[in-house]
Amino acid sequence: MFRPTSGLESPRFVGIRTFMRLPHVESVERCDAFIVGVPFDTGATFRVGSRFAPEAIRSISVMIRAYHPYHGFDIFDRINVADAGDLTVKPGYAEPSFEVVTRQLVQMLEQSGGGIPIVLGGDHAVVLPELRAQVAYRKQPVAVVHFDSHPDTWDVYWGEKYTHGTMYRRAIEEGLIDTAHSMQVGLHGTLFDDNDWAQSRELGFATLTLRESLNMGIPETIQAIRERVGDAPVYLSVDIDVLDPAYAPAIRTPTASPHQATPAAQQRQHAPDRRRHRHASGPGRLRRATMTERLASSRGTHVPSGHHTR
Repeated sequence: MFRPTSGLESPRFVGIRTFMRLPHVESVERCDAFIVGVPFDTGATFRVGSRFAPEAIRSISVMIRAYHPYHGFDIFDRINVADAGDLTVKPGYAEPSFEVVTRQLVQMLEQSGGGIPIVLGGDHAVVLPELRAQVAYRKQPVAVVHFDSHPDTWDVYWGEKYTHGTMYRRAIEEGLIDTAHSMQVGLHGTLFDDNDWAQSRELGFATLTLRESLNMGIPETIQAIRERVGDAPVYLSVDIDVLDPAYAPAIRTPTASPHQATPAAQQRQHAPDRRRHRHASGPGRLRRATMTERLASSRGTHVPSGHHTR
């Protein structure tokens, strides 16, 4: 079994930077799951730079220990996991990059016998080649559970069809997603218009806004997701902008969420006097990248999004 190097054996700042200090492998043949980076950000429409996220996540992930106190076990006693490095991309060229990422992932899925790729992005456009690879390997569409502040089901940005905000529509058009068992969770923030969320439902997704999820409670949200997915093979995608920028300020499209704010801020939001005075102070040093990277690594996700398929 592969195991990460413990901080009790050597200092965490020693050695090659792999996720959680796991062994680096060139072959995933023995892996039940494998970490792989996709350093691509050509699909981003606002801030770029997430091509450096796989490296940054790995760097801060050395702080994660193997034993989970809530679940009460060491994950590496149960499954074989290693870091397979990064896939190659073609910076500046979305569709050629998608082709090479898909080809590489299919090879890894075949080599591992259907092992779970835990992908560190990269902007959210990398969802499309990941789904293409899964469907090519499994020979069937997969369900999607998508945590995000945005639906990512728009048609085009500036006439371009392949961006981080359009990939789920492209995936549905290509027949990659089993929408009857798919759900988007955490939608919030301002919109272009009232069709932004409706378009996901029209395409077949069930949706659960952040407000709805918090009103329901976390256990009920989990149950709703389980009921929707059922026994379908499922692809999990987490865009880190589902969190308020206070917790992940280096994301490419920061989306404020009053629902994640302090109780005082929530009370102020619902105060009856709508003429109340507002004061906005400067953001200070907005790009606190390490905070975002640490949060992503602790959740086994990536900046800004992370994926795996069961």
